[in-house]
Amino acid sequence: MSVHIRYKKWVIDFYKDGRKGKRIKLTLPEGIKTREEALEYEKQYKKFQREEPLRPPVNASIETMSTMFFEYCAMHLAATTTRDIKSCFKNHVIPALGKVRAESITLTHFHNYKKKRIELGGSNRSITKEIAYIGSFYKWGKKYEYLSGLPFKIEALPYKRPIPLILSFDETVRFIKAGKGIYKVLFLLIYSCGLRLSEALKIKWENVDLENKSITVLCKGNKEKRIPFGNWLYEEFANIRKDNGHIFANKRTGRPITNIKRALRDAREGGGIKKRIHPHLLRHCFATHLLDRGVNLRVIQGLLGHAQVQTTELSIEAKRAATDSLLP
Repeated sequence: MSVHIRYKKWVIDFYKDGRKGKRIKLTLPEGIKTREEALEYEKQYKKFQREEPLRPPVNASIETMSTMFFEYCAMHLAATTTRDIKSCFKNHVIPALGKVRAESITLTHFHNYKKKRIELGGSNRSITKEIAYIGSFYKWGKKYEYLSGLPFKIEALPYKRPIPLILSFDETVRFIKAGKGIYKVLFLLIYSCGLRLSEALKIKWENVDLENKSITVLCKGNKEKRIPFGNWLYEEFANIRKDNGHIFANKRTGRPITNIKRALRDAREGGGIKKRIHPHLLRHCFATHLLDRGVNLRVIQGLLGHAQVQTTELSIEAKRAATDSLLP
């Protein structure tokens, strides 16, 4: 059947040019609720596949092609990554390289770009990240046969990643307990399941299995992982349980909350903690505290959703044993 439900979401599954053609398997957006809507989506999608795709003009500049690249990023990458790429191109890449014909870029262009960015006060780490985004632009162009790709390797500037100042286990518990209302649950979820903030804010009640104390999370690359949680988070979920919608929703709009800076500050001050705290630090704490308790590194990587480890290879018992070790 070309239209069916998988993990409570509609999926279209068909061969573009018959059985010997390319197979297309696509999970539809969350807004598609009924079979009729799914069938209409499939109809429009197949029509789109048959149409001749838009192509950039011959000898197009990097600035001209960037709009198509942004559209690709918006469809295939996380919203935060897309926003970062667009900001990088608009603030740095396009002013410096925007008029260059994309197919004619040389190593000299990159050398001058790095030199100019250093003169303007850019850090080696930031410049290396910008260069990586330009590299992604050329990989995209080669994938869709808009460009031939880069015939050379771009040398990154040397830099040292800053080591995050991790909270102790006691500090982490104090911080979470000092959280107010729904934010306390959010901080606890990020820490006890090792999530990114963006992953946590997307979670809906339908993704939470209270009976089996586990949660299904949509990670980077639209990959799903199931993570068990302990009694503390179970009790917090039970206290605020609703039937549907996002767990961490704005009361007025019903959409996921967007600003948690004040909640972070209040919890940090309430817990008597002097260190700087940001959401991703809780994910670092999760990994570090598990490592301190002797949890296998492969299990930790799987829980974090790292690409080099398939979480499906890890038993739910192994993951539960790891997350349970973080209970105060």
